[in-house]
Amino acid sequence: MATRTIHSPLGAAIQRLSGLSAAALLALSLVPLRAFAAAEFPPDAVAALTNLANAKMDANAKAKGIQDALNNIRWKLRQPVLAAEFLDAVLAAEPGLGADLRGRFSCDRISVLRGINPVDAALVERRCRELAEATGIPDTYRARAVWLLLETQYGARDAAKRAETIAYARTFLEKHATTAPRDVIEIRYRLMRVAREAGDAPLRAATARALLSDSNAPASIRVDAASNLAAPLIDSGDFAAAEAVLREPWGIPKIGANEAASAVGAVARLRALAGDQDGALTLCREIPRLNATPAATNLAENLRGELLISFGRAADAADMYLAAGRPVDAANALDVALQKDQAREIRLKLLATPMADGKPWDAGRRQAYEKLLDATPGNMDVIEKYFDQYASANTSAAVRLFQNSIVTAKPPAFLYYGDFANALRCYTLARRLVPVPD
Repeated sequence: MATRTIHSPLGAAIQRLSGLSAAALLALSLVPLRAFAAAEFPPDAVAALTNLANAKMDANAKAKGIQDALNNIRWKLRQPVLAAEFLDAVLAAEPGLGADLRGRFSCDRISVLRGINPVDAALVERRCRELAEATGIPDTYRARAVWLLLETQYGARDAAKRAETIAYARTFLEKHATTAPRDVIEIRYRLMRVAREAGDAPLRAATARALLSDSNAPASIRVDAASNLAAPLIDSGDFAAAEAVLREPWGIPKIGANEAASAVGAVARLRALAGDQDGALTLCREIPRLNATPAATNLAENLRGELLISFGRAADAADMYLAAGRPVDAANALDVALQKDQAREIRLKLLATPMADGKPWDAGRRQAYEKLLDATPGNMDVIEKYFDQYASANTSAAVRLFQNSIVTAKPPAFLYYGDFANALRCYTLARRLVPVPD
């Protein structure tokens, strides 16, 4: 009887699987066959899988090989489906990984599955629950599976599924509140967010209070929790009680600059909402008091500028930014104040000031240059004068800038508005970046 040689992805997959143990084959049988039939792993992934059977190889070295291969497939090759298949093979292999590494790569598999478009929501949920209920896996990974499961409910429209997921997470919390404290914080944080979307005021308040009172929670989470606790008080008009809650994070020891700015900004905006503009502006100085760093001072200026602009005092914001040595922000504030000529003068002066030590232009100069690309008389002369400095700092951005100025309806939209002379000047500059035949 004649035989046929199978030349197909399925045949290749059968040959690859033939060396696995019965337990591994059983595990792989739970995964759709089509996925593995199509999988052709790159050499580093094949090597990582082969090394799993090497009893003499250190577990950390095996893990590094798996992680490197995963990063290659996921981020360099940009093949999330293949990355998921690779992790399926890793987790199904015999002899397998230890419990800690199984937990780690199981979490990675969930993250990979969530990055596949379209997302298989049922498969993501199943993997999350499998990991959460895997008694041999360290609790920190099991807890992480629960907060990853909660994230699947962000923006979800299925109220019944959301309620079921909330109940599942709360049950897990009751059993594991002390075994994985850091990840329990993450579960509570996501419960708070899902409760807010669901309109579950009691759960939102309870989780927010627990987070705000937890000294082990990151400052950013505690600040967000305070805002969630204060929101219903603000809605009811009880500004005094809301401010008391919003001030609680001010007592966090060694609070970071960003968190200090968020905490103080919440109170300052509340004062502004209540009509106390002077009080709101005065509070800005609290940010560098809570965090005595240059970054905090910069954030305090940002908040003061934002408030001044919202109060219709953009020119005052510009003066403040100029006094602080921030001409880019001053020019942007003058744009809001419709003082275009003054903004232009600031930008021209900035471009005429060379960078120290001949360094490439910073983001502020690049923005100032881009803002000058319009039909204002003399501006195209400036654009041509400083073209080399701008293009050398960010060539790809330069290509987009001049392309968009010609072919889109977004200002300056030279062609759209029939300004053929300036469109031609932009085209001439663009050709210096991307030469095209005459």
